[in-house]
Amino acid sequence: MTKDRVEIYLDERKLLLEDQHVSQQQFDKYILSLSTGFLSLSAAFLKDIFPQAGMVRKEVLVTSWVLFSASILSTLLSFLTSQQAYKRQLVITEDYYVRQDENALKAKNHWSAGTTILNLCSAIFFVLAVVATVFFVSTNFLKH
Repeated sequence: MTKDRVEIYLDERKLLLEDQHVSQQQFDKYILSLSTGFLSLSAAFLKDIFPQAGMVRKEVLVTSWVLFSASILSTLLSFLTSQQAYKRQLVITEDYYVRQDENALKAKNHWSAGTTILNLCSAIFFVLAVVATVFFVSTNFLKH
């Protein structure tokens, strides 16, 4: 690669990483907002829409609440693991560039992997919670 191509590559890579970071922040914000919103709405208003005595499949509603809560918690935990991932990556980068430790290239950042897993879990929990809520509402709506 020529020097110009390397510089263009590095500039493009930097832009892509910045975009990825912003996208991840937006994802976390939306999952957190939607999960808390759905949880609040379903807890507050479903009792007004469907009489308590006439509700069927209450366990599905409770399951959706647990899943929304799990989505919220996994998103919040991902904030913490993300910060640890950045700290770990700074150490790895310093080891490689400042201390010239070639083994740093092989170093693992388990915090980063943990953050990815937590983000995936929060999305899965959210989708399952929405499905459970829709199932509960449609079952009770069709009954009335």
